[in-house]
Amino acid sequence: MLKQRFACRGRPSQQTRPFLPNAGAFAPHPSRAASQTLAEPVLHSGDVYEQLAHAAGATVATAVGTTQLGRGLIVSRDIDSSRQPLVSVPVQNALVIADDPVGSISIYSDRAHRRWQEVNGELPQLLLEFLQGDARWDIRMAAWLLYVKQMAAQPGSLPLWQAYLGLLPQEQDMCCLLNYSRAEAAELQLPGLVAEAAVQADWAAYLHGKYLHYKSGSLAPLRLSGSLAESLWAISMVRSRTFSEDMAGECLTLMVPYADLANHSFDNNSTFCMARDAKSFQLQSLRPLAAGEELTISYGATKPNAECLRDYGFVVPGNPCDRVHFTRSGEASSSSSSSSSSTIDEEDPLPRLNPVSLLLALSFTGDLSDGDIQPQQHASPLTAEQQLRLARRRSALLSMPIASPPAAASGRNSSSSSSSSSGGGLFGWMDAATQPWTPTGRPDAEPLSAKQVPQERAAVQQLQQLLLQQLSPRSNGCDEQTAVHQGGSRCTAGCALDGIPEQQGLEGRSSDAADGSGAPAQ
Repeated sequence: MLKQRFACRGRPSQQTRPFLPNAGAFAPHPSRAASQTLAEPVLHSGDVYEQLAHAAGATVATAVGTTQLGRGLIVSRDIDSSRQPLVSVPVQNALVIADDPVGSISIYSDRAHRRWQEVNGELPQLLLEFLQGDARWDIRMAAWLLYVKQMAAQPGSLPLWQAYLGLLPQEQDMCCLLNYSRAEAAELQLPGLVAEAAVQADWAAYLHGKYLHYKSGSLAPLRLSGSLAESLWAISMVRSRTFSEDMAGECLTLMVPYADLANHSFDNNSTFCMARDAKSFQLQSLRPLAAGEELTISYGATKPNAECLRDYGFVVPGNPCDRVHFTRSGEASSSSSSSSSSTIDEEDPLPRLNPVSLLLALSFTGDLSDGDIQPQQHASPLTAEQQLRLARRRSALLSMPIASPPAAASGRNSSSSSSSSSGGGLFGWMDAATQPWTPTGRPDAEPLSAKQVPQERAAVQQLQQLLLQQLSPRSNGCDEQTAVHQGGSRCTAGCALDGIPEQQGLEGRSSDAADGSGAPAQ
């Protein structure tokens, strides 16, 4: 059960990038303008970050600086094209393990272990066997990190790792969910996150006792950890700072000094990968960059704030991946899923909206059933505020309960199934019994007819009332997201939402009351 719960890893991995409307109009929130803003390098005595890069043998076109995202990597010279290496760290100066060395291949990771030992000294046989064993990827990497910390504490030993460990957050500074006490987790006021914090705390305590504790763990002879706090630190470092990469079909986890200083952005300008010769790990540009821009990567293109907080200890205002699941009788709850439709109350299903007409009414195109939607082009450039609202509107659209084709509805309750397969009825799906199926096995969706508009308008009004009832009590504070939600709730049916012109569409459509759907996860 724990393995299933933690299958979603808290580390950057290569995923499909999110939609980017109108060339960068993806609503960068106020603190996310760093990629477009020049930043100043951090001034440190002896320039410890430069020393770290030198110790790691890294080739860099960056400097460490203070940006609006915090400490990060700043491009130090103009980059005129994409796929240019900005940071390159030799593999022998990184910790590399195979995710599944027993059930899958581990050729590259075994070679990486040999190269690491050639530079840093031999690993104890007990630890080497553990790294190549069947324990979870994160506990194996945590054990290696604790061993490196132990060895680096000896004078003159492992200079790279001494420099690296000296710049990592300390035990008392960790803020990902794994480190929340019961009382601290309760302050989040989100049942899902509170429960997740308890599960993670129990899980970490189990790993500490089974593997890491210097008396009871299976690695006790190595004396890796004398306290739960020390084990929590190592596990947190691994879950929040490692990279996931594929090398010739071998899934790898890597801890890479200096490269892990790159911050997250949903509009990332760089990516990470192994070099062509497989001898180094690189951060590469995705587009031309100007000197002074912050280098950003994606920690996960579909991570909602619940997962960002769980894995990294931060949230993204206006997160485009946030969803609110709501039911007719239950409370609204933030979602850690990127699903395109909200949870349906099995006993009392919500009215389900026609996806085609809903998109047309809000000036979007695409397919709501799989979440692939984008705003229509606008004649004039949008302001930053309009871009932010546009992104929130997209999140609200993806939170709406929509009509599903008969095939997709087969596992749901009979009420929602009958509605969604009503053959050109309220929700506009074709009848599979009389209409041909598409090559994908799903009938095409059709917009509402004039006769169906009154029924759809009534469904929209029901959803509006539910959203206002369930979301308004959860509003807390006067931040920008709450202000947008409250301002939008006064929007009347038929108006142009958020000051963005709209095409003629369904009247009485969902108002901006839903545009703050991401707010509860903040």
